[in-house]
Amino acid sequence: LWDKGPEGMDPESPPSVSVQNEYVKAASSTGGRFILGTTGGDPNSSNDNNRRLLFGYADNVGSSFNTARIINGSAVADYRLGNTTWQSGRAPIAAPTASSGRIITVWQLDGVRIEERLYFANNSDTGRPDTMAIEYELRNDNTSARSIGLRMMLDVMVGGNDGAPYFIEGAGRVTQQAQWQGANVPDFWVSYESPTFAADSLKGRGELTSAAVTRPDRFIVGDWPQANQTTWDYTVVPSDAVTNDSAILLYYNPIALAPGQSRTLRTNYGIAR
Repeated sequence: LWDKGPEGMDPESPPSVSVQNEYVKAASSTGGRFILGTTGGDPNSSNDNNRRLLFGYADNVGSSFNTARIINGSAVADYRLGNTTWQSGRAPIAAPTASSGRIITVWQLDGVRIEERLYFANNSDTGRPDTMAIEYELRNDNTSARSIGLRMMLDVMVGGNDGAPYFIEGAGRVTQQAQWQGANVPDFWVSYESPTFAADSLKGRGELTSAAVTRPDRFIVGDWPQANQTTWDYTVVPSDAVTNDSAILLYYNPIALAPGQSRTLRTNYGIAR
């Protein structure tokens, strides 16, 4: 039922906790990964209720995963955060908990504490709390410095389209692998259920550069099967179409943190107008 891309994998990790409002719902599994979709969606539309914004919604978790990179001197270690019944990764130190509209998950890796916070935020596009903040606090609990970075990989699926095409601010319609770096990272991206970018189709929107979020150092429209085979490094193939199974990758390069120092990283993904 849930064969995933050319690997033919069959994700079967049910959610254990969730938060929702009248627009969207987020859920996490005991292994520490998450999914996102709509509840009522746009109140002006009856065509976007209970639809997917990430693959697996509403009852299979795991194909989206994020990665921590921890550098100690010349030693570089990359960790996939969260595991599933079908893919290994680093389990959290305790299962995710939902309280006061937030899902909190914590990892402890090489003396680094990683706290993931999922909660709903006001969407600058719609003016409603129909976007999910995906936020990480990375804290160095070691007695010496560590350089710590994060890669977010979202397995985007909009409604029934696992090969969603994208509209990228400044670049227009994007259906093949592409990347932006540094000051060229766009303000936002939009994913479409419609392969022809129909204006009235279900759409998702990611926010990259506002005051509320952290501008990534690198932003990629990529291919999920390729992204799933990588933990950190990803080589963009501009000639490769992503409309078989697309994904978004955000890189926050490692920076040095002194003992006790932390950094907080956040992106938003939710409904587009």
